[in-house]
Amino acid sequence: KRQELAETLSASPRILKAILLRIDRLMSFGIPMNSILAPEAGAMWFKRIWTRDLLEGIRWNLWTYAKTLRLSKWLINLVKMLIKEAYEAGGLRTLIDNGEYSSDAFPQLINIAASIYELTNDKSIIREATKLMVKAYRMLTSGRGFSGCNLREGLLVCKANSSWIDVLYPCDGVK
Repeated sequence: KRQELAETLSASPRILKAILLRIDRLMSFGIPMNSILAPEAGAMWFKRIWTRDLLEGIRWNLWTYAKTLRLSKWLINLVKMLIKEAYEAGGLRTLIDNGEYSSDAFPQLINIAASIYELTNDKSIIREATKLMVKAYRMLTSGRGFSGCNLREGLLVCKANSSWIDVLYPCDGVK
């Protein structure tokens, strides 16, 4: 497999070695998530599945997973599992299994599903993502909110710490 990959890449031996090492690391670690292995993201502290980090790791490695490693089926199943989780939980949380809602994880998930569709032409992933988008739209327009966000006067409103900024600092006693 390594030789086959090496023959498809036009890179110096040093770059090729770095690429092969990165692929080896991608395939060497993971955390069980229900019936599928989720790739690790981050550093040694990543022993629980942090949704945004998982999505970032998937996004930056989509081509590698789908085309280089030919793991499209696994990738599609992993993203469908995240879509199911978001559908059932009314959004995505900071940690897959608990925590506050994350406002930026949901759009990332939809972006990844669309990107996977572009890479694989798998209609089932886009169908599931569309169902989730419809549910989010209905919940937002009904006033119930979705993934920690609410719709107010045409604006999507969410807590300041529901995105990449994970902390709130008090100002005059108000968080």
